[in-house]
Formats: sequence, structure tokens, C-alpha cells
Amino acid sequence: MEGESEDEDLRDRASSAEPSGVHTPQAPGSPAGTVQASPHGVFLSQPASIDEPLLLLDEETVQAQHEAERVALNEELAEARRRGKADRAAAEALAVSVEELKREHEEVHLERRRLEKENEVLRLQLQDHHGIMAAEWGQTLQFQERLRQEEAEVEKLSAEVLQHQSRIQQQEEELCSLRKDAKWWRLLGRQSKGLEDVTCEEMDHILEVAVPGIAGLQAESRARARRNRSQLRDELEQQLCAVCRDAKKVVLFLPCQHLCVCEGCRGKLRPYRCPMCQEPIQSHISRVHF
Repeated sequence: MEGESEDEDLRDRASSAEPSGVHTPQAPGSPAGTVQASPHGVFLSQPASIDEPLLLLDEETVQAQHEAERVALNEELAEARRRGKADRAAAEALAVSVEELKREHEEVHLERRRLEKENEVLRLQLQDHHGIMAAEWGQTLQFQERLRQEEAEVEKLSAEVLQHQSRIQQQEEELCSLRKDAKWWRLLGRQSKGLEDVTCEEMDHILEVAVPGIAGLQAESRARARRNRSQLRDELEQQLCAVCRDAKKVVLFLPCQHLCVCEGCRGKLRPYRCPMCQEPIQSHISRVHF
């Protein structure tokens, strides 16, 4: 609006400066209404006093002055129009910038809401993961407790095996002693007072009846000893690494919970799977004593 008012003012000034018909210019320093036109194009200016001479004004000079003023006013008008256009362009650019800022603000707001939702989802997932890890850790502790109980049972079975072996050895010694006694029975039987009438055939019959019982006891003791040795051997083999069969297994794999390799063979597994069930290994616990 300010640019348009300046344009109208400049147009008024330009129209008032244009010559129309016979123009009556004033000489510099002369009062208004004292200039008279002559029929020959020469203007006579009345002097302000008697002593001041008459001034002759050329019409072409006056027209040139008016033309220069009109050109200057037109240039000012064009400059004002250019400034108005520049101001309008700046206002339009400012409006576009404001719209762009509003759009960017809306995009930032939407992006912030999206990030807040993703953050909430990640927080819930992390909470679930912590719960799963706590449950797995509880299962691991329970498994370690069960391993300690099994280790105590193995030690108990080993002590029982040693007791059985000692008992078998004692029974074998008793059997040898019974055999020696059986040999002397024949000699001592004839000399005993109550066995004077016992014949050799009857003594042999007695020995034949007694020896199978002793042999059965010996066979049972040997079978029990073999079973105990086999059980002990199996238990000892269960404690060995499933890969090298040499070192003791001390690594527990998760989530399958198989205790099957030693620390040296764990780093050599390719691919990294449990050798017992071939399930991918997610984590492990070292130095688990069986």
C-alpha cells in the first residue's frame, strides 16, 4: 500500500510538470503572476523594482527544464515501482518461508512422535529381554544345583563301588579259606569222634552240596563286581569331553543345557553348534564342574 501511494504521488507530480498550451514560467526570484508572454516566443518578466532590468526567458530552455523534471519524476516513479515489486517479492518469499517453516515444524513433530513410539517399543522389548535373561539365569542356577547334586550322587556311588569291591575281595578270601578247610575236613573227619562212621563217599557228597553254594556266591560276587566296575566306568566316561574324550567336560551350552565339551574343544567347534544336539549355541558357562 505504501508503494502504491508513492506511485500515485509521483504520477501527480509528473502530470503537473508536463507543459500544456502556452506555459508561463516564472523567472528565478520573481513573484507569481508577473511573467507575460510575447507573440515572438520571448517572455518578459516584470522586475521586482524599478532598478531591476527586464529578463528575457527562452521558451526552449523552460521546456527543457520541464522535460528534465518530467524524466526525473518518471525515473523516480519507475524506481518506486521496482521497489514495490521487490517488496512484494520479498513479502511473497517471506510467506513461502513461513509456510516452509510450518511444514518443517509439522514434519519434525511427526518425526518426534514416531521416535517416541519406537522408543516405547524398544523399551518394552528391552524389558522383555531382561525378563528372559533373568529366567534363563534362574534356569542356569537350577541346572548348576542339579549338577552339584548329581556330582554328590556320583561320589556316593563311587564310595559304594569301593565298598562292593572290598566286600568282593573279602568274600573271595573267605572262599579260599573254605576251600582249604574242605580239604582238611576229610582228614579231620575220620579223626573226629562224631564222624567215625562217615565214609569218604558221604564226605564227598557233603562237599558236592556245599561247593555249588560257595561257587554261586562267588559267581554272584564277581557279577556284582563287574556291574559296579561297568557302572563306574560309564560314569567316568560321562565326565569326559564328547570331542576329545580326554579332558573333563566343564562347558555348559545354552539354551540346550548340554554339558559335553572341555574348554579347549569349545573354541574349536566349527560350526558353533552343540555336538550333542547340533543346536546353535547362543551362550555358554565355563568351569562347570561335574
